[in-house]
Amino acid sequence: MSIFSKLFGKKQTATEKEFSVNATEEGVEINSRFFSFPIPLEDLTAHIGKPDRTLQGEYNNSAIWDNLGFSGLFKEEEQLHTLRFFINIDNSDKREHEPIHNFSDKLTLNGEDYKTAIKITESDYLFNESAVGETAVVSMLKEESKAIEIIMLYKKAIPEKKKRSGTKKYTYQKIVGEKINFTDFNFKLAVIQELMYNQELLKPKFDVYEFAEEYTKREIDVLFEGDEPIAEVLNYFKKLEIDQKLAEHITEIHQDGGNEIYMNIAPQWDGEDETFYIQSYEDIKHFPNLKTITLFGSDRNVLEEFKN
Repeated sequence: MSIFSKLFGKKQTATEKEFSVNATEEGVEINSRFFSFPIPLEDLTAHIGKPDRTLQGEYNNSAIWDNLGFSGLFKEEEQLHTLRFFINIDNSDKREHEPIHNFSDKLTLNGEDYKTAIKITESDYLFNESAVGETAVVSMLKEESKAIEIIMLYKKAIPEKKKRSGTKKYTYQKIVGEKINFTDFNFKLAVIQELMYNQELLKPKFDVYEFAEEYTKREIDVLFEGDEPIAEVLNYFKKLEIDQKLAEHITEIHQDGGNEIYMNIAPQWDGEDETFYIQSYEDIKHFPNLKTITLFGSDRNVLEEFKN
């Protein structure tokens, strides 16, 4: 260590082994220095080193620290409004906006390790949403194991100037009649495709770009984020209630990679994984007029269950 390092301290860089992040009620501590959102990219760079690369998106740009396993989203003013930590991404299927390595350093929420602080429940499907004060914590999950893939941190309340004066078209509304209680969420999505997009009986017809424009809790970049299911869109369809009286209109279900329902949940989805595979056919009991169904693919045992 040089005499200057001894006297003034060593500036931390992205190549150091020790790296720590702590989400607090007002922002985030990175290597013991506090930052509030939005975080000036220049300030973070001075503290931990330059990102390995930056990518431009239609709505957001991304600064990526490949070795550290995280990235930040920013606009032209280079203020990071969202931090994304890639916890458990398959190295064989890395996308351009994902860092080369997974994040393997210390990540805590108010000092508690994220593994214990984030409570994953059976009702969580592909994402979990929580908060530390004003700091939102969104965890993207693997479908079957519910293991955390990505953790996003951002400020819950966006600045007033960014709030939209939208029509509130996608505000949740409880139905008057009896709702269908689905066992399999992917079966529900297939039913929504038929009722909302094919027959136009379930309204409003969901449009992800309209939804993103109306959404006020954070900036949703549909094109940049859309190769994975967008958490807030999943939450919308999870809560969406379907009246039992619409069940009689379901005579067939046809799963196709180009279905509008999937293109609105994950607009850049390539259709090459099992994200939307149906795992149970218990929900068939709700649809007495259902005669035919076309599947993405299925376990042989599940297929036999369906046939029976």
